[in-house]
Amino acid sequence: MIFASVLLINLARLLVSADSSTEAINYVCVELERAYPDKLHYPGDAAYEKEQLRYWSIYNTNTRPACTFQPTLAEEVSVAVKLIAKETVPFAIKSGGHNHNSFSAIKDGVLIALGNMNTVQNLGNGSAIVGPGNRWIDVYSKLQEDGLVVVGGRMSDVGVGGLLLGGGLSFLSFEHGLAADNVLEYEVVLADGNIVRASQYSRSDLFYALKGGCNQFGIVTEFKLKTYSIDLVWGGIVTYSIELQEDLFKAFENLRLARNSKVSLTPYLVRTTNSSVFTAIIFYNGPDPGNVFDEFLSIKSIARDLRTRTYPEYVENFSVGSEINNYGWILRSESTGASLDLYETTFNLWKNLTDPLVHESSTQWSLAYQLIPKSVSQGPKADAYALLDEDLIWLIISSGYGNSNDRQDEIEAGRQLGYKIEEAEADSKSKTRYRPLFLNDAWEDQQVFQSWSSYKDLKKTKEKYDPLNIWGRTGGFKL
Repeated sequence: MIFASVLLINLARLLVSADSSTEAINYVCVELERAYPDKLHYPGDAAYEKEQLRYWSIYNTNTRPACTFQPTLAEEVSVAVKLIAKETVPFAIKSGGHNHNSFSAIKDGVLIALGNMNTVQNLGNGSAIVGPGNRWIDVYSKLQEDGLVVVGGRMSDVGVGGLLLGGGLSFLSFEHGLAADNVLEYEVVLADGNIVRASQYSRSDLFYALKGGCNQFGIVTEFKLKTYSIDLVWGGIVTYSIELQEDLFKAFENLRLARNSKVSLTPYLVRTTNSSVFTAIIFYNGPDPGNVFDEFLSIKSIARDLRTRTYPEYVENFSVGSEINNYGWILRSESTGASLDLYETTFNLWKNLTDPLVHESSTQWSLAYQLIPKSVSQGPKADAYALLDEDLIWLIISSGYGNSNDRQDEIEAGRQLGYKIEEAEADSKSKTRYRPLFLNDAWEDQQVFQSWSSYKDLKKTKEKYDPLNIWGRTGGFKL
């Protein structure tokens, strides 16, 4: 009887807690609607439903908030944060919706969708103001009018905010570092609702933490980015039979050793039920690469599209389909040394694991080798990654599924492959001194911050700027 009574009491507490939570969420939604009636939307509203379609993964599309708030000013974000903090309400922050985890989606809470904060302004002094709600193609197209570019995403329809706060890789990273390294200043709404600016001259600890620290320090409402002059660029995609991987990896390794900072090349291997291909994503910052890629181009290809064009035209060629595409996506990041033996080892592990998995027409697996040469490091205090003066490979293990019943199997398979790759790297003669995981591509169960040498500093900054852990109520990797 006593045990049964305890169960009934605990159940009653849960129900009261659920009712209280729902009441608090409804209160925040109503207050935001009262203050900004044209920016707060409920299920069934056209703006709400359109926002739900602006996710890359269908899993997030099906995760529905109680209401969606679409601010245009930092002051409006501040009002929302104060309400959410006071009422202990769960919430999510969304820029472009490309995150493969559920970090930018929330079930029954409040979604703060930043898509209308889409300013792009060339300041004319080597910098530009860019809003977090932009897609990268819009940023590049606007700045191209002045012959300028910023260091940003490689996929045209990825959002600005999430990529920059996760560190961000660019076709220009070999020359200019991570995308986050090129942020000069952040406008940030803190956990108490205050709006501040962070730069190397003011709140430098927060400035440093935001360069990779994701959404655990505040909501960034404006980025001030370095701009660079840019001419025409050259490159595109070349597709090969996956059976030629040995020759292609040799060419990739020789390109790494050539140390050409104007080059970017990413081997991207894809398997479906019907095909297995080795795709090379090739970029050269200039109209003519000369003989830089001759070794790759001498290998027999299935198809190739290599041209000279503007930077926006080049990037527009790469789209991940940020609008709903009826696929769910699982990504996992692994960090290894750069060497021919590790390329082959990781390839064989991936191939052997996916052999029995690529059996459904709705399933696909891929493995990408993202070269991070030592030129990407801007110094140990440039960003939260604190990259060393050595080459790395940031692997992306990804799988797409059309049948939701496959989701858990895909997650577990990716996890097991990750463990095997970590073991192989540890046993390799080419292992690195430091293997930070790449946050933008990591899966939610990975200990990303714990893999960084800056972890303790980030925790101190988190405690300073968010002592009540307000950002702990939203998605994202936790400190």
